[in-house]
Order: sequence, then structure tokens, then C-alpha cells
Amino acid sequence: MQLMDTSTRYGVTTRLIHWSMALLILGMLATGAVRELVEHSPLERELMAYHKSIGMAILALLVLRVIWRRFNQGAAVASGAERIWVKLGHGALYLMMLLMPASGLLLAWGSGHGASFFGLPVIAPGAKLEWAHELGEEMHEVGQFLLWALIAGHVGAALYHRFFKRDDVMQRML
Repeated sequence: MQLMDTSTRYGVTTRLIHWSMALLILGMLATGAVRELVEHSPLERELMAYHKSIGMAILALLVLRVIWRRFNQGAAVASGAERIWVKLGHGALYLMMLLMPASGLLLAWGSGHGASFFGLPVIAPGAKLEWAHELGEEMHEVGQFLLWALIAGHVGAALYHRFFKRDDVMQRML
């Protein structure tokens, strides 16, 4: 079991972080979508508690992922124009993985409801701050669609490599 990445394969640590974040992000998007269906019901409060906690877990994993990338060489990246697309795509994903939890925390702070991480208080409930609530809500609303588009592009690129280019790019992460 290789912990570190090599030029031909991602190590188990990178793959574990990648797939953990992928599952958490999909769970996050699912709880957000289901929330819309159960708005103003007792289930909404429960879903939002999980939604906020998972968002903070994603933010923590993002920090870990960035630190890991600084100390780990990473698998070989394409060259030429493809390299630019890879860098832009991954950069946009990283930006959204930062902005979504940040805007969620801004929304929680501005709403006055506060936020906790699986029951541990992170942002205490307080007075509603309309400007923070509106900004966080708008960023979060638009961000979810951008994130879905980036995920679709990421998965599409992996499938393109697997079935059209027939190279090992997708296999490196499995």
C-alpha cells in the first residue's frame, strides 16, 4: 500500500482524501436539495445541522488536502493545452470547495442561528445581520450550481480519458 503519490499513481492518502471529499460533497448537495423539499418541517432543522457539519468537515479536509499537496509530488499531469485545462479545472474546484463552506458559515452567522460541528458550537447564535445573511445566501445559491457544473466537468474529463483517450488517468485515482 503506497502512501505517497508516484508519477503514475495517486497514493492511498491522496485517494482517501479525494473520495472522502467526493462523498461528502455529494452528500452535502443532496441534503441541500432535500432541504428544499422539506422546508419549514421538523426534518429541515435536522438536515441543516448535518449540512453545516458536513460543510465544516469538507473545509477541514480541504485544508488537509492543500497541506498534503505541498508535501507530496502528485501524479504526472498532462502537458500543453491539456495541462492548462487540468490546472484551471482543479483550481476552480478548489476555489468552490473553499467558497461553499465559507459562504455557508457567513450565512449561518448572518442568519443569527449560528452553527455547530456535530453538536460542538462553532458560531454562537446571535442577532441577525441582514447584509451577511443576504451575501452568504446569494453566494451559496449560485455556488451550488457552479459546483454541480464543475463536478460534471471533472467526471466528464475522467470518463473522456477512460473511454476516448484510453489512457490511465482515471485509473490513477481508483
